[in-house]
Amino acid sequence: KRLTVEEIVGHLSRLVEAEGLEAQEEALSLIGRETDGGMRDAIGLLEQGLAYADGKLTAADVRAVLGLAETEALLAFGRAIANQDLAAGLAVLEKAGKEGKDPAVFARQLTRFFRDLLFLALANGAVPVSLNPAEEADAREIAQAIGTARLQRGVALFLEAGMTAKRSNEGSLALEMALLQLLTGIESGTAEGLTKRLAQLEARLARLEQNAGAGPLAPRSNIEFKTASPQQDFPATVPATRSMPAENLAPAGVFEQWEAVLAAVKEKKRTTEAILREGTPKELKGDKLEIEFVHKFHWERIKQPECTEMVRAALQEVTGQKIIPCFTLKEAGEKGEAERPELVRKTLELFGGEITEIKEEET
Repeated sequence: KRLTVEEIVGHLSRLVEAEGLEAQEEALSLIGRETDGGMRDAIGLLEQGLAYADGKLTAADVRAVLGLAETEALLAFGRAIANQDLAAGLAVLEKAGKEGKDPAVFARQLTRFFRDLLFLALANGAVPVSLNPAEEADAREIAQAIGTARLQRGVALFLEAGMTAKRSNEGSLALEMALLQLLTGIESGTAEGLTKRLAQLEARLARLEQNAGAGPLAPRSNIEFKTASPQQDFPATVPATRSMPAENLAPAGVFEQWEAVLAAVKEKKRTTEAILREGTPKELKGDKLEIEFVHKFHWERIKQPECTEMVRAALQEVTGQKIIPCFTLKEAGEKGEAERPELVRKTLELFGGEITEIKEEET
């Protein structure tokens, strides 16, 4: 059974008194909140705090044991948001990093802090917060300056940043991006907001790849190109060379610069490249390139004006010629070798034979 913070504080107070020791109620409350209702964990944390403390156990001692930032750091971050001061917010994150604070843990603190600010603004003291009276007075002013809409967004952003930081080893990058989004005021839930947010994530991913010492890597393609001559084989992969001269264009019926086109689209927008990769270049006739899609979803998405223009621009950038992309949808029933279920393919390999399609006669 999970206990409430009040129940844990009461039990820990009795333990401290029985041992002839001293502890601030604020310190015990912090233990109760951080252990999420687990009595065994609370007792263990109490023992660690008492061993660390020099005399009376304080909230600062508990934060030190847990690796938490001081409340003043949270208040300074809140003031930066209230004043729209990006530099001050980044300074708080940088200081926390220099002090060795875990970005995931600090993000969790910021999430709870914004939650407290939100309830201070909305509930007028009816909901308990993890701040002492002096801190609460400063927090109320900060909450009023920030506003409830941005506070709600802060909770969501830093909750997500904490989960991202826990999975990655990029330091405070996730927290910096959350701060930037919070200050830019991009609203989620709208088409414009989602587009801007996606663009930010793409830029962030490109930065991660650059920091890792390698540029964006285009996924390997399993596309096989058919040539005019059945005996002639082209390489399975084509280097992503940019601005290829017109004389490098393959003969009609072949488009061997597909990987370069995919790479060019990827630099513009990764989501569009992912959709385009589901297509297969089938035939180049004059200035028109037929690109066939199996799934209707990808076909409909790539036909959107923004995506079509992006593909057209990439084709011209790679080939040096104006090539018009023509998107087609493969008719149902035209399944090739690669689309057969794995079990069917393996059965044919073991036992041979052929697949016969049975159709009902029309009456």
